[in-house]
Amino acid sequence: MVAAEAPDRTVVTVAARSLRARLPELTDRLVGEFAVREELVLADEVRKALCRLCTDGLRAAIAILEHPDGDRADLRLAAETGTLWAARGLPLDSLLRLYRLAGRLLWENLLQAAGPAGASTLVHQAGAVLRGIDQESTAAAAAYRQAERRLLPRGQLRVAAAIDALLSARPPDAAELETAADLLDLPAAGPYVVAVQRPGAQRSLVAGHGRTGHRGMRFCWRRGRDADRVLVLLGRAGPDELEEVLRPLTLHHVGIGLPVEGLAEVPKSHRYAELAVRSCRADGPEIARFDRRLPQALVLAQPELAEDLVHEVLGAVLVLPVRYREALLDTLEAWLGCDGSAVAASRALYCHRNTVLYRLRRLQELTGRSLSKPSDLVDLTLALHAFRAQPPSASHSSSSM
Repeated sequence: MVAAEAPDRTVVTVAARSLRARLPELTDRLVGEFAVREELVLADEVRKALCRLCTDGLRAAIAILEHPDGDRADLRLAAETGTLWAARGLPLDSLLRLYRLAGRLLWENLLQAAGPAGASTLVHQAGAVLRGIDQESTAAAAAYRQAERRLLPRGQLRVAAAIDALLSARPPDAAELETAADLLDLPAAGPYVVAVQRPGAQRSLVAGHGRTGHRGMRFCWRRGRDADRVLVLLGRAGPDELEEVLRPLTLHHVGIGLPVEGLAEVPKSHRYAELAVRSCRADGPEIARFDRRLPQALVLAQPELAEDLVHEVLGAVLVLPVRYREALLDTLEAWLGCDGSAVAASRALYCHRNTVLYRLRRLQELTGRSLSKPSDLVDLTLALHAFRAQPPSASHSSSSM
């Protein structure tokens, strides 16, 4: 930081020297407050690395306060920090916020160390201290942008390759896990979850390659030809919070897999997210969570068995003219969605309750299954999901009368 400018340097020097003796304490406070403000859950190895970075930065800043006419090692360190931050793919805004927190922490503790008697002297140095903070953050930002321009193409490819390795159907080996964890700056332990968006007319779920953070979660984005994917380190958040974050970004169908405990299990979450997104049927945006689409996922995971199930359970329904067939299946779907309430289903379908009951009776007659029998209800539910999951070309259509 920039030299203090008042004639009396003794107060500043003594106060700064006292801060140097408290470096571990100040570092812990800075890292802790930064983690809270950024809503980060820091793994042990990440916290240790950040502590080393903050300790070096605070030490250099205090040295300038003690020896204002000395070498500006703080600016060199700020530039090195900016370069490292960019190489890790971390956002510049978070680095600048870290510098502001560090500056405030130093100033508050300088005032405390100076005591009431020296506070008036330090007040005259406020401008110099603030300029010092600004110079350091400016040096860090300039180095960050320069490194970003140099590293971006190569970094994007390496980040994409690391995410691809984790999302591969083949479980990553130990070396791939270590490389991905280091490059993406992710801990081996989770919980993690994967989300997948099938591209529609627009693709806004992913802004591009890279990593971002929000509400304590960390996101590793990957855009592909067939789908956009994101690997999420949940931290203390859960699927509900993730869904809330993704909803305003969703323009088409999105599937969210099950949370898993570590990077090695990410392929499983990815597989479940793919099944979940395939269960989407809405024309517009829709988010499907695997934990809420288990029956659909079950039949989607076994397409050959699902086709046999459709023929076995719904065969007599599927030979009806399309108009009658869809009326029966839509009624069953509405009745299931309304928890077995014929009144609620009639409202959803804009028809009379007796119409719903008649269609359900007709469906039971054609299928030979009773909606009041649990095993038959399971058959009908799974068969309906399997039929709805079929592509249009595979649907058993008949010409309408």
